[in-house]
Formats: sequence, structure tokens, C-alpha cells
Amino acid sequence: MSSSVSSIMDSEAAAYAAQVLGSQKGVSFSPFLLGMVLDAMLLGVVLNQLVHWFEHSWATDGWVVRALVIWVGIMAPAISIYTLVWQMDLFVYGFADYLNFLNVSWFSWTFIFWPAIRTPVSLFFTERAYRMLGRSKLLIAVLTPL
Repeated sequence: MSSSVSSIMDSEAAAYAAQVLGSQKGVSFSPFLLGMVLDAMLLGVVLNQLVHWFEHSWATDGWVVRALVIWVGIMAPAISIYTLVWQMDLFVYGFADYLNFLNVSWFSWTFIFWPAIRTPVSLFFTERAYRMLGRSKLLIAVLTPL
């Protein structure tokens, strides 16, 4: 595609984005900002739980649980930093450029990050339930696929 055709398409997309997003700015942009604030608050909860776990359970848990907790302890701040950088790109470096909100390159990575944090947490709680309920093989068979 030639650069002139590409620039025409970009200008049309920018005009469309400005028309759609600019008409209701509160509805269009609040979820991004509130999501970042909620993410930061929940990161504080995760880090608090992580410190509590290190103080009370590090010595008694096995290597698999330790590895899962360390993975989550690394990924949770990494994802929050990624979210912060994304929001900075949208609202600071791309200020007043509505076309950035139509770009899915930032958002597409969330489908990698979400399972990378959700799966170890699910495995952690599955292991806890397995031990609390008498090491039931049926429980593992039911919970692991979930």
C-alpha cells in the first residue's frame, strides 16, 4: 500500500476516532483511568499477601508452591508496570490523538499476561484445596482443567 493511501486511511480513522471518542469523553476514557487506579490498588493487595506469605508459609511450602508464588510476585508488578506504560502512551505521549485508542497492539498483549498470572494463582489454590480436602484425586481431576 502506498504511503498516500495509508495516510488517507489514517486520517479517516483519526477523524472517526475523534468523532466517536470525543463526543463522550467521560464514558470513553474513564474506564482506562479507573482501571489503572484499580490495578494499582490490587497490586498493593497482592504485594501485601506476598509479604505475608513469605513471613508465614515460605518455610513450610514445597518448591512447586514457592515457584508459583515467586512467578506471581514477579508477574504482578510487571503487568502493572505494563499497564502504567500503556496509559502513559495513551494519555501523555499520545495526548489528543484519538487514533491511539483504536490501536490494539498494546491491548493484544493482555491476552498473554492474563493467563500468565491467572494460571499460577489457580494452581496455587488448587494445591491448597487438594491438601485441605485430604489429597483427593477426584478434586484434582475436577479443579485442574478449570
